[in-house]
Amino acid sequence: MFNILKGEIINGDYKSILLSTTSRKSRDIARLPDKNIGKEKILNILLNDINLAHELISEIDGKIDTILVDVEKKQQINLMEIVKGKVKNSLVLPYKPNDITLEAADQLVLQQTKHDLTAKNIIIYGTGNLGFKLALRLMEREANVHLFGRNIQKVNSLIESLNMIKPKFSKAYAMQYSPVDGVRYDGLVSFVSADKVINEDFANCIKSEGFAIDGGIGNFSEDFIALCLNKRIFVTRLDVRLGNEFLAASISSLNKKNVFFNEIMGSTKLNNQNVVAGGIIGPEGSIIVDRIKEATQIIGIANGYGGLKNESEYTKSDRENLQDAKKTLL
Repeated sequence: MFNILKGEIINGDYKSILLSTTSRKSRDIARLPDKNIGKEKILNILLNDINLAHELISEIDGKIDTILVDVEKKQQINLMEIVKGKVKNSLVLPYKPNDITLEAADQLVLQQTKHDLTAKNIIIYGTGNLGFKLALRLMEREANVHLFGRNIQKVNSLIESLNMIKPKFSKAYAMQYSPVDGVRYDGLVSFVSADKVINEDFANCIKSEGFAIDGGIGNFSEDFIALCLNKRIFVTRLDVRLGNEFLAASISSLNKKNVFFNEIMGSTKLNNQNVVAGGIIGPEGSIIVDRIKEATQIIGIANGYGGLKNESEYTKSDRENLQDAKKTLL
């Protein structure tokens, strides 16, 4: 595997590479399916061995234009630390694959519920990072979350947190999953690092025509899958390619050519008058525009603490500066 990768890198088949780790015990190095972002194919590598990480990162420096590094520390191996110590010629960008996985799961649940989660009852199997994040996302969409985990104390703590931080007027709730005769759930999503832990008892609790999503990959037992299929429950493992558009947006936002930081956000002077854009908080009286380069709209006059002055508060100087800005900028 390693020699094949070296050959592809040396031959210049890829301009970008994704380096990530996993919390699951797996192979020391694995090539995952390429990421197709726009018209570009990105090499996608999973690394779980520190020595191989050192060797591969040394090999790709300067031969790959952009190295995207998983900054989530799921094991003792610290990819970003290794990259910082070895990469001198390639562009290094951090990224968070868990965020991409979350977006993929959210999109899949939305698809299965026809984009309406109001009052739906969803089982979340797992109390880790992704399980909690998805639970909150679903509650924000007005779904009720039924959380399952082996550590009951942790389950109760997360439930308390979810109910505390959900939107103020939301009717959604989080509670501990409990199989009750006659109660059927709309779907189940799992995120645990274990194989075949979800058995047919869970399938019995899901409605016919419901859904079951294996986010941890390998979480479902054969009996669970068989019963789900028999009940016409949609069963799938999570394909993170659903999150590719979000990954593309993340890469774009990190790029040195980022439009927002280069063309929208900024501050300048116009006839000794402050001009700001993109959220920059200027002194009171600053002219606020829609973009610092080639402005197309004047938003108003800054009040000095992050907002706009009401027109009734404009001074004579404010009105004169506003007129000058309209003539000069627009």
